[in-house]
Amino acid sequence: LEVFTLLAAANKAVHQAAHNRLSARTLHAELIYSLSPDRNILESLLTFGIAEESRNLLVGIFDDESGEKMVKVAKKIDGKPVPMTILPQLADYERIKKLYKVKESEYNEETISDAIITRIATKDCI
Repeated sequence: LEVFTLLAAANKAVHQAAHNRLSARTLHAELIYSLSPDRNILESLLTFGIAEESRNLLVGIFDDESGEKMVKVAKKIDGKPVPMTILPQLADYERIKKLYKVKESEYNEETISDAIITRIATKDCI
């Protein structure tokens, strides 16, 4: 996955919040909901939320120009921060293909993000 995929979901969540149209109760839950292909918020949280077996985390922090919130969150995580450029190495492409129902004709590791972003952008339209 590319960072742009996450930015598309975050942008959609912020847009929904700015227009008082959140589907979830918080902006952070809306980010997870926006990233998910599912229209069920609970399913979205189960798929993309933190679980006991989680080993890699992506933390979304909004409205934090000073970096204060990031420092607070980082202190609560037992791990080390890594650059987001390693996302493609961590991605389970077979699982992603199945989750987003990406067809073989749409799939390769370089363009799968395009297919996912299209689904994020159009989820509420279809």
